[in-house]
Parts: sequence; structure tokens; C-alpha cells
Amino acid sequence: MHGGPTTKQHHAQRRRGAAQLACAALAATIGLGAAAQDQRPIFRSGVDITRIKVAVLDEAGQPVAGLEREDFRVFEDGAELDLDVVLAPSDIPLDLAIVIDFSASVDAEWPDPKPREAAEQFLDSLGPDDCVYLLPFQSAVGPGVWGAADDPAIHDLVNSYPYGWSTRLYDALRDAHAALDARAPDYSFIEPPQGTGRGCGFPLGADDVNQRRAAIVVLSDGEDTGSELQYADVLLASHEAGRPVFSVAVGMAGDRPRRSRYLSLQAYRADADYGESLQDQLAEISRVSGGQLVSQRDIEDGYEDVLALLRGYYVLGYRTPQPVEEGWHGVRVEIDADHQVVTQPGVYRTNTDYRAVRGALRRATELQGSAPEETLAMLDVASQLAPDLAVPAFGRGVLLERLGRLGPARAAMERALWLSPGTPAARSRLAGLALRLNDPSAAWTHALRLRRVGGDARRFLSELEKGSVEPQGREALLRGPRLGLPKPLAPDLEAQLTLRPIWRSMGHAFEQDPTVTVAPYRSAIDFLVRMELRELQVSEPRRMDLRLQLVDVGERKEEELQLVVGDVDDAAEVATVLQTAVDQALTWIHDRMARRN
Repeated sequence: MHGGPTTKQHHAQRRRGAAQLACAALAATIGLGAAAQDQRPIFRSGVDITRIKVAVLDEAGQPVAGLEREDFRVFEDGAELDLDVVLAPSDIPLDLAIVIDFSASVDAEWPDPKPREAAEQFLDSLGPDDCVYLLPFQSAVGPGVWGAADDPAIHDLVNSYPYGWSTRLYDALRDAHAALDARAPDYSFIEPPQGTGRGCGFPLGADDVNQRRAAIVVLSDGEDTGSELQYADVLLASHEAGRPVFSVAVGMAGDRPRRSRYLSLQAYRADADYGESLQDQLAEISRVSGGQLVSQRDIEDGYEDVLALLRGYYVLGYRTPQPVEEGWHGVRVEIDADHQVVTQPGVYRTNTDYRAVRGALRRATELQGSAPEETLAMLDVASQLAPDLAVPAFGRGVLLERLGRLGPARAAMERALWLSPGTPAARSRLAGLALRLNDPSAAWTHALRLRRVGGDARRFLSELEKGSVEPQGREALLRGPRLGLPKPLAPDLEAQLTLRPIWRSMGHAFEQDPTVTVAPYRSAIDFLVRMELRELQVSEPRRMDLRLQLVDVGERKEEELQLVVGDVDDAAEVATVLQTAVDQALTWIHDRMARRN
């Protein structure tokens, strides 16, 4: 139903073309033009090696050491490949981010001090050369602490961190990836600094980066109630980071709830379904990263299973088959001995070199205060490597405005708003740029929409009121509906990547109505518009079944629209179905607004 088989190259090209055409059709109506959409060159850097993680365990579940290249056979999409790299567990120490959920829901399932004691035992089992980044979270994330496994600061944090009510799981995973990225920087664009620190937490030198393994171990019930990030964001981040995430699922995500706790079968089934969806999300975050989900009724057992996987964790590398075929590729690893082989089921391969993107953005950050032209060059590299990423587009807009290149700055900021619909920071910049470029119509639109979602638009509106005529639709826009568009609800990476351009196009299609404002998901909103994937066929033609859920937040009224696309790769069909759904949704939304007045 989702993901699975290999996506062939011509198939991937059709998808990219469909996304570009659908985006271009809607982008043209807001002034982006074809040039911004066509700027999609593809780059790759470095030696093209696919690395996979493999744990080998004996009958007792203990790691098996001493295996060599000839002991392994690796198959991708059924074809056997020659191994170029085999790194044994004993060869490389760990840089381990340990992320621990201290929310009330975990405490209810495993009362304090059970989680603290389990974490202590896990830390005591690590080796003397391993480094730990401990990151606890609940309604707040961290602060995290780097140190050796026996560092008193690590253990003090485990034993003193308080429990809280809400949970920011996705933000915590983002911060864990960021800490490990800072530990192992990409030196593609600069010479590594001399005298790099050797302690835990210090950046590694270029020669040291490949001499350690990085992984994330997260203990959580999978529920997120307070993050800025959404599931789609952390799923893509885990794929892009290229390091395994081992999820220890406890509480609701760890096992089916006990039937005896519930007064009705209906309530039991609702919680059981919810717990299963939480476990599925943790499993997919682990799967796309090359890690594993461990579900245990006992926390200590979960940590022990993860430790066995880490200790028996080999890194196998082989040359990526050429030409690169975007999509999911199944991987199978065999050994001659009678041992348990635990490996990632496959790799999701794209033509975007995310490691190089992070390196370019890091270099741009270092240069931004002293070398603006070099900074702009690094942002250009990041934009070309990852055309669908809003961060480099926004950075280019800010820097170009600072350099006085207002036209290109405006185009870059419009691109950033296209990639991240409703972003207040981009709206604010665009309002200011439109004023400086003597475009009062655009300035009014951006400023009013900024004000509608609670942004500070006073300076822009004050200047506009002095120097231009108020637009006829001002009051209608200030009283019009504010729509929150969370990232699509979809279970796996293939589905998320398929839906991402459709979600963006939908956001901008809504704003073709001059009274509508797309707001950040967690802003004050009048209506919530959720896109949920019901089915995505992997065979051609790829049929897609979507549900669009409309929620009147104030009145607690809901409406559902069904969207069926016979061929996702047919740009014209996608655009037609999407526009029809947006028109139907707007009819319902305006009817609800009229009833309020």
C-alpha cells in the first residue's frame, strides 16, 4: 500500500516533472514565474558509497565479533553487490545521542524512578571511548549535555530532570541530529581547523569523522503534543541525516493496552489504534534512518536490546548502482553462519546530497558576517543542491536585501514563502521589499496577511497609509478566514515526498482567494485543513486516495472531502483534482464564516 518496491528512474523523472508542472501552474499566479521553478539542477559530491548498518547476534542475542568481508553477502533489489567497506563493531567507538522522554504519559506507565534507573544502567554498559549527548525532554527540550558515559554531569542530569505534562518529541529528535552534526561537521567546502579538540562534544577533524559511529537512541511513548516540528519534518530529517535512530517504544507505543482497564470495547479499540499509530511513526523514523524499533514491556530490556544491536553493529559499504534511481531500494544481507542478522530493510535514495547541503549551510553561517559574496555562493550551492529547502532561499533573500539587490532578494523570498506557505518571517520581508520597490499593492497584501496572523505589521501599514490608497479588499482580508495547514498525514517517506509539492500547491491555491490567509499551523486560526493519505499505489499508474479534513475551530464543525487521483504522475490531473477540492473547501469555509457574522 505504501513504499516498498524500487522506483525506477524514468518513474522518478515523471514524478519530478509532475511536481514541477503543478507547482509552476500555481506559482505563476502569485508572480514566481517559470524561472524560479526551473532552477532545479542536481549535484552529487564525494565518493558514491552506500553504507548500511547490520547487527549480527548469536542465539543468545549477544553480538558476534570478528566477521570479515567474505562473511557477508549483500543484495540490493535482488542483485548481489561487491562490498568495498566493512567496519567491525570493535573498530569504531560511538557518538551516541540518548534522548529520553520525561513526559507525564511515560511517568504514568513507568513511575519514577524506573526510567532513570534504566538510563543509568544503559550508560554504565557503554565503553570508555564512547561519547554521549544526553538530551531529556518534556514540554521543554534539554538542555543537553555532552560527556563520557561515566561523566558525573550526565548522571546528574538523568537523576534531576523533572517530569512535565506535554511532549516535544519531534523537536528533541531535531536537536539530537543537530548536536551530532556539530560533532561531525562536513569539511567539503573548507580546510578542517587545526588542533581540533579530542574531548566529547568537540568537533571532529576531517580524519576523525569516519573513525567513529554516530547514532540516536530515543526512549518515548511516541506521542508529541507540543513540538514546532511535525512528523513529516522529523521523518525527512532522519532520512537526510544518514545516521541510525534506535527507538525504544514504551507506554502507548510499546504494547497493546490491557483490555481490563477499559469500561467499553469502543474505548479500548480507540486507544489500541492510537498506540499502534504511535508505534508505526517511531518505526518509520527508525526505518528510514537505518535504525530499528525496539518495543518492550520493560525499559531495561529495551535498552539491552538496543545495546546488543549497537555492539554487534557492522557498517557495510558498496558502490551505489549507477545511474542513481530515486526511490526505495530493498536491501538483504546474508551470512553463512547460523546467526541472526538485523539490518535496515532498504535505502531511500535521492539525487540530493544532504550532507553537502548541511556543509554549505554551515559554511554560510560561518562567513555571513565577514564575507557576504562567499556567503551568497554557499547559499546558492545549498539552493541548487536542495531546491525544495526553504532555509537557503530565505537566507539568500536576507543577504541580497542587505547587499541592496532588491529584485533578486524579492524573488528569493517569494521562493522561500512558496516552499513554506504562510511563514510570517518571509511575509514580513516581502512587505518591506515591496515598499522599497514601490509596489504598494503587494506590500498591502503581505502586510495585511502578516497582521492577520498576529505578526508585527505596524511599520508597513503606517507607511502604506501615508503614501498610497487603501485597497478595496482590506477589511475583507482582515476579517477573512485564517487557515492552518499541518504537514500531510502519511505513514512513510515515499508518501511524504509525493505529497510535499501537492501540500505546498494547495496552500498557495487557497491564497488565490483575496480574503484568505494561510497561517502557521500553531498560530491563531479559524479553520484547520488536514491532508491525509488513504492509499498510494506503488505500481503504475500510481493511484492516490486522499482525504481533506476541514475543521471549523471555533464551532467544532467538520467536513470531509475525498480526492482521488488516477495517476499521481499526470500533472494536469493532479492540478485539476487539487483545484476542484480547494474550490469545494473554500465554499464550505466561506459559508461557515457567513454563519458567524
